[in-house]
Amino acid sequence: MPQPTDEFTSVYLSYDRKDRARAQTIHEALSSLGFTVWMDQFSLVPSLDWETQLRRALESARIVFILVGEDIDNEWYRHELSNALAVAARGMHLSIVPVFLPESQNSEIPSFLRQFVGIDLRGAENNTQFYSKFLVSLVLCPFMTDVTFPNVAEILNNLGTILQDTGHPNDAYTSFHAAVEIDVKAGTADAKDRAMRLSNLGAASFATGRTAEALRWLREAGRIQRDLLGESHPTIAKTINNIGRVHMALGNLDKALEHYREAERIDRAAFGDNHPNVATDINNIGGVLTAKGELDGALKYFREAERIDRAAFGDNHPKVATSINNIGVVLKDQGDLDGALACYREAERIDRAAFGDNHPDVATDVNNIGVVLRTKGDLDGALACYREAERIDRAAFGDNHPHVAIRVNNIGSVLHDQGDLDGAMQCYREAERIDRAAFGDNHPKVAIRVNNIGSVLKAQGDLDGALKCYREAERLGRAAFGENHPKVALRVNNIGSVLQDQGDLDGAMQCFREAERIDRAAFGDKHHNVARDVNNIGRVLQDQGDLDRALECLREAERIDRAAFGDNHPNVARDVNNIGGVLQAQGNLDGARRKFEEAFRIVIVMVGPRAGNTVLFARNLRTVGGDPIALARELAGDDAAAALERRL
Repeated sequence: MPQPTDEFTSVYLSYDRKDRARAQTIHEALSSLGFTVWMDQFSLVPSLDWETQLRRALESARIVFILVGEDIDNEWYRHELSNALAVAARGMHLSIVPVFLPESQNSEIPSFLRQFVGIDLRGAENNTQFYSKFLVSLVLCPFMTDVTFPNVAEILNNLGTILQDTGHPNDAYTSFHAAVEIDVKAGTADAKDRAMRLSNLGAASFATGRTAEALRWLREAGRIQRDLLGESHPTIAKTINNIGRVHMALGNLDKALEHYREAERIDRAAFGDNHPNVATDINNIGGVLTAKGELDGALKYFREAERIDRAAFGDNHPKVATSINNIGVVLKDQGDLDGALACYREAERIDRAAFGDNHPDVATDVNNIGVVLRTKGDLDGALACYREAERIDRAAFGDNHPHVAIRVNNIGSVLHDQGDLDGAMQCYREAERIDRAAFGDNHPKVAIRVNNIGSVLKAQGDLDGALKCYREAERLGRAAFGENHPKVALRVNNIGSVLQDQGDLDGAMQCFREAERIDRAAFGDKHHNVARDVNNIGRVLQDQGDLDRALECLREAERIDRAAFGDNHPNVARDVNNIGGVLQAQGNLDGARRKFEEAFRIVIVMVGPRAGNTVLFARNLRTVGGDPIALARELAGDDAAAALERRL
């Protein structure tokens, strides 16, 4: 068999001069992945015979990409194909791959090209789509699973990383998985490289909802790393952190906390107490405590991470912005919306200064600001923020990236709040379409989108349609997380709400009690999710006429929320308002008025006059002779009172 020349080329790029710009894009993409690419524009040496150089490059290549443009039946393509076939006929290991460019859109593929498995880029509407379609198509090319192809596992790993970063999680998973399979088949991979590829596959498995598989790959990566580096190397801490993330997603909060604390111990021993890696570990611990409802503890960790990052990077570094954002999350959960807003605005300022106005991190900051504004009832302000975040992410990632799905979903939530149910539905369905394309039909993110579609159907009075959506979301949640995950409890709660509206109080009660059982097992008896569940049970008991037991449940919810959030939190206002409703039903109008007034006092100050609950509680207060407008003027000023009066 003839041997390739010493000037090894993995890809020979053949193209018509009219398609040079497309060829340059493909050259750049292949080179970034680790291919050695021969393209005349960059590879010809002027002082040497060009025909000899072309022949040698072709003879040394493993792949020939023939770029097919507008003139699809050009004799030049036949000439290039003939040369490649002649090389292959001499026993060279050569793959011939036609690449059909967008310019060949309306042409019929000639018979002499149909015998080859090609890459079809027709339909790409812009350069971003062209680039993405080419990378996605590479994953499925037969030569990418050829163990004899030089560095193919490394190339697949690099391809997976780019696909992951550009919003193609399932294709990234396929690429990383192929890289690991190549390592197994070839048996020649360096242990360090194999561990790295296993770790990447674990992360991709996690991103695509394959949580059990993610644990398998990450644990295997950790085992190899321990054999190579010992038990206390910082590289192992990163893998342990990733395993913690999987446990966090599965609702195994104690397991997640155990892993994050182990990573923290390793990093403190390796780097000392004030290293950025330690800040990352501490941030992760704070995230678990936030999920467990231990907000004071979470805030302590996030502030320590902020201190470390400020000392390491200065006050205006994006890592500081991350810690500040996390602090904002806790303050929001504690009901300190102004404090949360101040944090999010500081993070936004830092990121705009670091990255400019059109960076995805800025989109995240602006989105967070929108979340607070929505909670405060400033729906126009929230919508403006969400649309800015959407614009940034569409420009950065294209129209079909999961980040865009998040932004579109949030826009839908505001439209829903504003009563534009058709607009909300359009947004939720677009988000669903993006996530199904990115993650497949059975991913937890799809469950979120389906759940939101159900909420619109419920608001439109289509209770059967809503129930169907909520049950699909529940099914996806159980498949992804198991039977006893808090996200399953949330879906079951939603099913219960529809059954309650349909008058099936026994079915609703069964759902709410299942949700309560799941949340008590996951969080203990003092978590705000348990308060939500108990509240729902109390509302059903009220509908069933069992007012004493309803009051007992609602008071338990109030006690939990006061302990978790303090006396002036919107959740406490909800509980107090519901207690007022039972007292009113019992004929205790003075007691009901006191409760409705207390609930209104909390929300008019905490979330403002335009929030939905503020309007609801004001109406309730009026039913027992209260004057919410006067109270609003006393507590929040004339403008707030006027805004509330317009809503009433």
